[in-house]
Parts: sequence; C-alpha cells; structure tokens
Amino acid sequence: MRPFKWFVTDVTARFRPSRSRTSDLWIVNTMESAAKVRSKKLAANKDRLNQLLAELEELCLESADVR
Repeated sequence: MRPFKWFVTDVTARFRPSRSRTSDLWIVNTMESAAKVRSKKLAANKDRLNQLLAELEELCLESADVR
C-alpha cells in the first residue's frame, strides 16, 4: 500500500511570509515613500506658486496705479 503523500500539506506554510508577500510589502513601502516625497514637493510648489501669484498681483496693482 502506497502512502498518500498528496494528501499531506504543510500547515505551517501559511504562517511563514512568502517571498511574494515580502516583495509586495517592499513595493508598497517604496510606493508609499515616493508618494510622501511627491506630496512634499507638491506642497512646496503650491507655496511657491502662491508667492508668485501674490507678487504678480502686487505688480499689476502697481502698474494700474502708474496709469
């Protein structure tokens, strides 16, 4: 009689992190870091744009006063 090897499963396999799960976490962490950097850059660019718009408005008001 042959043993039923196909019936036996590794019950601890689901508790060990798989390589694909580890690489998925690495990808998620990398994407999260990139998103944080983009967010900081966007905030800095928004502040700079607001400064430039304020300067432009001031210049337009000054030129209107000259006329």
